[in-house]
Amino acid sequence: MYDSEPRTVKVHLGDPMILDCRTTRPDIKVSLLINPKQVSRLPYKFYPREGVIVEDLKGFPNQTQIKEITCLTNYRDYDKLTFEPEISLRKPLIENHNRSDYLVGEEIALNCSTYMNEKYKPHFEWTLPNISAIRELKEFVNKSLSTSTLLIKNASLSDSGQYVCTISVLNLFESNVKNIEVKENIIQFVKFKDKNDSMVP
Repeated sequence: MYDSEPRTVKVHLGDPMILDCRTTRPDIKVSLLINPKQVSRLPYKFYPREGVIVEDLKGFPNQTQIKEITCLTNYRDYDKLTFEPEISLRKPLIENHNRSDYLVGEEIALNCSTYMNEKYKPHFEWTLPNISAIRELKEFVNKSLSTSTLLIKNASLSDSGQYVCTISVLNLFESNVKNIEVKENIIQFVKFKDKNDSMVP
């Protein structure tokens, strides 16, 4: 188990981080260094065939600022692997019942949702094309699924444009965009002939 160059490991905030620190013998023990201090065995588990699994970095101060994680063995001093974690958020999903076109006067309803470890609570922020729009915001949490619902009643033409939902946790940010178009409500007028109208040949 040795590599001179650090390896990048990508993980979403709150998800287990799997480090490929496998060994060929069960008597070889692996310990962990983070920035670069020795870490208690409580936050992670070691399996000879799978490597080191860090369940969550919540217990570490400034976890998103961790520069490197190193696996060491009790076999040789130079037997080590270094990883550079890239912690990010999942891109939120914006749903609006498969509609992107609305008529003037209708209600626009958008859901912005993301999956995240229950230990964390994301902060939602909406950016609207019409800053004067009368809006209503609601938030729901169902275990690992967090959702922010945006309601705009009595939509106008100025409500057309890009709707941006941004989520943030700690010092991490991620966003998504939905394009909405509001159209004029054109009513077709149909003239019916009155029975008393005279017929002109």
